[in-house]
Amino acid sequence: SLGFKILDFGALHGWKILELDASVPLSTEPNCPACFSSLETIVTLAGNGGQQRLRVGCCPACGYIGYIDRPTREWVRQFYLSIWDSAASKDVAAGVLKFREKITARDVEKGKRIANLLERFGVNKSRAVCEIGCGYGGVLNQLYKLGFKNVLGVENSSHRAEIGRRAYGFEILEGAFEGNSIQSKLASHAPFGLIYSNHVLEHTYNPAEIIKLAAGLQVNGDFLTLASPNASGEPSISKLLFFPHLHSFTKESLRRLLNVNSY
Repeated sequence: SLGFKILDFGALHGWKILELDASVPLSTEPNCPACFSSLETIVTLAGNGGQQRLRVGCCPACGYIGYIDRPTREWVRQFYLSIWDSAASKDVAAGVLKFREKITARDVEKGKRIANLLERFGVNKSRAVCEIGCGYGGVLNQLYKLGFKNVLGVENSSHRAEIGRRAYGFEILEGAFEGNSIQSKLASHAPFGLIYSNHVLEHTYNPAEIIKLAAGLQVNGDFLTLASPNASGEPSISKLLFFPHLHSFTKESLRRLLNVNSY
């Protein structure tokens, strides 16, 4: 067997330690979400004297890497709703003022990049646009300014969703994209000419479910635009020890994931 032992931790600026003690319920996902092959364990993270173990696996067929053992879907949902960016620790009013007055260079660049891509492919700006994991709504705001007038966001963090709604006035649905109530509301706006997601897919509990549901909200000729870390060049520490990234995709695994879910 292959493996390694961590002797020490270097400085992780901005990273926090997430305690996954015995009270956290775990589930097992032994198969690749892209091609359904059995994952082969490449690392086992052990804690509490070896009593708790989290395995990270790799797909031998497409190169996908992800957690075999992970907290349950409901635990992960609550994590993003209240822990990932807790409203209790933030000043919502100050956040609203900040985003009204200051446009981040990153949001401007993302908006231009997406708009250029869509214009290149002739996407009708009057069509509905949905961003999965829209954060504070900055990119939606840029798309709106560039002529896409029918924009809507979905955001798991209650804190970020509230700031986005109040700062820009867009409809931002609070909760998981795959949730029944969210899907029902999205269906009333469908079909979407564009569904966009920037570095969110790797955080989702079941990426295959996300892609399948997205396809159900679009028709042939519509666009799905995704950005996600490339497993071929992503630092090992992110793939093995950054828990919020449950998945790491290669170009091949992402292609297969899309193909088996109607794209």
